[in-house]
Amino acid sequence: MNSFKRLIISVKSQIDQVTEGLENHEALAEAAIQEVELLRKQNCQHLYRLGKSKAREQTLIDRLEEELNRWRERAIRIRARDENKALECVKRMKDTENRIKQHRRVLEKITRQHEQALQDLSCIDGKIDSLRNRKLLLSARQTHGQASSVMRSLADDEDELEAIFDRWEETVAVSECGKLDVVPPEPDLDDEFRREEEQAELKSMLDDLTRNPDLDEEA
Repeated sequence: MNSFKRLIISVKSQIDQVTEGLENHEALAEAAIQEVELLRKQNCQHLYRLGKSKAREQTLIDRLEEELNRWRERAIRIRARDENKALECVKRMKDTENRIKQHRRVLEKITRQHEQALQDLSCIDGKIDSLRNRKLLLSARQTHGQASSVMRSLADDEDELEAIFDRWEETVAVSECGKLDVVPPEPDLDDEFRREEEQAELKSMLDDLTRNPDLDEEA
């Protein structure tokens, strides 16, 4: 596998890792946010039920207070004619007062729960906003950081990339210009003189040998 293919695979692998890592973190963050949103939904349902119970208790208390007033008026009105009935009206009035006290205690408890549920809902909404904003911020930071890492990796292989494109450019330039005329290099002048001098020296030695063929034999 040549260097260019290895580089492409390396860069693609890094990009895939960036994408996978980003998706994994975003998926986990989104799952956490959805859990909080589910809690919000449950809290809203609880808040709705508390509101209905609160309204029902208040309606019942209002009705009992009207009933209390009726028994009070009856006791006052009938006392002169029938004291026993008046006493029975007072008894009914007392029972109604006790019922009102009981329902008011229930209403107070429901009201506290309702107020707490409202506070919880406000906290949950704030938490959801905070988590979503943090998710967006971290996603942007991670994308920028991972992209910078990939770019640094590309920068490390810049020389090899440049060489690849230089070779490509050279091939294109040659094809555009057609066949290049190859001009042989001019011979070096000093070498030419040396060869001539060496040739002259060898010729001189040959001449001497030719003129004095017996010198070597005597020697």
